[in-house]
Amino acid sequence: MVLLLGVVKVGCGQDKVRRYATRQHDFSIALLGLGGSIDNASNAVNGNPRDASTLQFLLGALGLTYAEQVVDFNPNSAATNASGSPTFPAGTPVFIKLSLPANLLGVLTGIVIQPITNLRNAGGLTGWTYTNVGSQVTSGGLLALLNGAGESEIIITPNASFQGVRIRLTSALGVSATSQFFHAYVMEDASVTLNCEERNEPIDVLSGVRAGSVEGGIVNATGTVTNPWNARDDNTTSYALISTGVQLLSEVFHTTIFASPSTPNQVVRVLLQDPGANLLDLNLLSTFQIQPYLRNTVAGSPISGNASTVSLRLLPSSSNKYELTIPVTSSFDRIEIKMGGVAEALTQLRIYEVSRLPRVLVIDDPTELATALTRCGSVDLIGAIANYQPDYYNYQYYTASTGGSPLPSSVVTANGNYYIEAIDKITGCVSPRVVVTATVLPTPTITIPQLTTACQEDSQIHIVYSATTAAPITYSIDWNTEAESMGFVDIENSSHNFSPTGGTILINKPSAAIPGDYQGILIVKNASGCASENLNLTIKIQPKPPPPLLNINPHSQY
Repeated sequence: MVLLLGVVKVGCGQDKVRRYATRQHDFSIALLGLGGSIDNASNAVNGNPRDASTLQFLLGALGLTYAEQVVDFNPNSAATNASGSPTFPAGTPVFIKLSLPANLLGVLTGIVIQPITNLRNAGGLTGWTYTNVGSQVTSGGLLALLNGAGESEIIITPNASFQGVRIRLTSALGVSATSQFFHAYVMEDASVTLNCEERNEPIDVLSGVRAGSVEGGIVNATGTVTNPWNARDDNTTSYALISTGVQLLSEVFHTTIFASPSTPNQVVRVLLQDPGANLLDLNLLSTFQIQPYLRNTVAGSPISGNASTVSLRLLPSSSNKYELTIPVTSSFDRIEIKMGGVAEALTQLRIYEVSRLPRVLVIDDPTELATALTRCGSVDLIGAIANYQPDYYNYQYYTASTGGSPLPSSVVTANGNYYIEAIDKITGCVSPRVVVTATVLPTPTITIPQLTTACQEDSQIHIVYSATTAAPITYSIDWNTEAESMGFVDIENSSHNFSPTGGTILINKPSAAIPGDYQGILIVKNASGCASENLNLTIKIQPKPPPPLLNINPHSQY
């Protein structure tokens, strides 16, 4: 969930990177052992978007106690003054990632977000202090926008120069409450040009549950997101699980945030699975939506799982794991997958990967993969690619893990290891190379004459061959219609002891065969089942010669 207070413009051209707040201080106030505190305070400034500090208070005394954490961007996390803290001009957006539980939404819980400067230890009775600047954001302007529980990214645009922000959590009703504060950051120019992977890598995740159309609102909504970061861990066997729970009208969301805005028409890949069915029902595909965003603004219309623009591919060796490939016409920097809100919705969905980068997935099952890469004479390496999408990616094949020149095609004729990479047609981003092993089985050959002759009175035909290769063990002959009409019978996989230096195949000659030429196709096979190319076999039946004329001379002296 992304909330915006103020206007944020997204530029293009210069690469931008996050600059996280790096220094913090706990300003919580408690009375009589009750009230505010912060656990794991340093997590809010460690630069890891997965980690969070926990702001909490117990039975807040009608707003007199609170949990408050102040952060700024001083690179020296141990500094006791603000001399090294950078100052940002008014209008610089600040991105703040928070998480609120459902029981805080809709009650008079006080949240204050305030730009500050001069975080310092003033010494004496004053101790640590700061200076508020610009306008603060309070629960009245913030919580009204929060229609869901879970992680939210809030964007504020201070109207004064600032060095940091403070987050205060309290309760006007004295209700106990807890909130997580993950980080605050600003976007700044990258010191170097980002490469494809740095520009397109997923760097953050938001997830949670919204009320949807559940009666009673968010408090009665059900739904969970388990292991949300598994959708960006580069492991296609681990997954984030989104579940609507018993209230199908609840909405569950999972948002992947990328490092930079995309190129228009760039492709996003989503690897997912319905754990409750053998195959992903195409009707159920319409019950979840994929919404691209550019920061807080929707980038085009929501995309249903069964939309015509979505390429859906069932991965080999998986009964129900699919890759959705989606071209997004607008620039986007995050993808939200939302499920629920209707009675016929899926109840669970596994999300294995959400990525803008090309990736070659090979067949998971080793036996199936080996079968796909074992062929007679040549192997087409495309058969190993489980997520082959030639509409969006070009593929290249190599004999080396790095460098080298690509092979002229995906078809190889020699045993060995080969390396496959995919190239995004829009961005030019190149996937890591994936190694596969091809086994090319030898194809047998046999050398026969253009014409084999036999006499009409012969009972057998001698087919003399001069050589064989790759150890054939059987032969087959498929006669044409004319030959079959004269009694020639097709021969299929007849065993024979072939010699590499030549020999003779004996076949029966039909007694009804009259003189003439008879055509057939001869092939031989070896023990691997590999067959030779089709060889034209021509049998010429010679007519029986007439009896010799004997001219006897009666006057001979003998």
